[in-house]
Amino acid sequence: MLKRHKLLFYFLSFTFFTIFSFIFFDFSFAAELNVEYPALSTGANINSQTPITEYLKYVFDFAVFFGFFTVFLSLVFAGVLYLLSPAIPSALEKAKDRISGAISGLIIIVTVYLIITTINPALSIFKTTDLKTLPPQSPVPRQAGVYLYNEANCPVFKNNIPNHSFFSSTSSFDLERSSKQIQSAEIVHDWQYNEHYIGILFENPKFWGKCKYIDPNKNCENNIEPFASSISIYKYNYSPKSGGVTFYRKPFFDHSGGSYQVQGPNTGGIYIKELKKLTFENVPEKEKKCVKWDNKGICTKKETQDLSGENIASIKIDGDYLVLLVYFDKEKPDPDYGPWTSCQVFGVFGDKDKEGPREIKWENLRNLNSGDLPNYVLIFPIENKKN
Repeated sequence: MLKRHKLLFYFLSFTFFTIFSFIFFDFSFAAELNVEYPALSTGANINSQTPITEYLKYVFDFAVFFGFFTVFLSLVFAGVLYLLSPAIPSALEKAKDRISGAISGLIIIVTVYLIITTINPALSIFKTTDLKTLPPQSPVPRQAGVYLYNEANCPVFKNNIPNHSFFSSTSSFDLERSSKQIQSAEIVHDWQYNEHYIGILFENPKFWGKCKYIDPNKNCENNIEPFASSISIYKYNYSPKSGGVTFYRKPFFDHSGGSYQVQGPNTGGIYIKELKKLTFENVPEKEKKCVKWDNKGICTKKETQDLSGENIASIKIDGDYLVLLVYFDKEKPDPDYGPWTSCQVFGVFGDKDKEGPREIKWENLRNLNSGDLPNYVLIFPIENKKN
């Protein structure tokens, strides 16, 4: 008669060995295998380079093999007891119990195997495929324009989501809630459709005070001093073909007092010059600046005036160009990128003739803190200038 505790013993033995095998072999794979494991009749074999799928197949096959081998040993032992039964009467009963237990264990093993193969045949043979490395996710395409960040170093993407505090293109306005929090900026161009941008940050609303332009040739304007309360954005022109900017000593574009011209194609992208290093051309001799006198107070040497101070009386903009007069009060830092202490943009919004200022009001250009006049000029070639 079959005893329940023997059935439970075979079942628990098989289950325990299977679990133990998984744990044991898992720990053995923490280090390289130092011995060769035998190849099973199923063809399964493992080594230090064995894939996880083959490793699991080996463990499962070994557990099944161990179960059948245990049943075989139990039957052999029962046979020995049966042969000894004439001499030992009690051995016959033990042999019958051993045979019943072995058959019960065999049924349990076969049942477990059939259950596994019924649920999913792949579980018994472990023909799982290796995990494939997914290709890196492409960045989310971004619209061309100007991106402003309230963090340094242009943190463009976080979890593949564009992270920016502000974005726009070809417009000018106050930054409102982003006021004086901008720490980096980036310009995204659309090279396919020839859309390029440039932006100018201003310290105060309505585009005045300290300013800094966002370089369209940089990947990122990082570590910007937080100062901006407004921004002016334009389409940038990488290939200006005509026109330019002319500075006059007299108002209303009067050539008679001399002028200084910058041809558009000669701007080199962004034209930045110190005003005192530029001199007017064709200035009448009598209007030139005297730099040397004799002992009788008669002028003996004259020089042409430079563009610094209040010498510029009008600016003519021929074509789509942006002129920025700035005052820069720092000596050591490079003035080419700012920020500059005070700024004035031409043409300004409301400039109906789109030609530039016919008469410059210098009282509006002076640095409010020190009264200093602009000492640098910047010229940007743009497209579709907004006025």
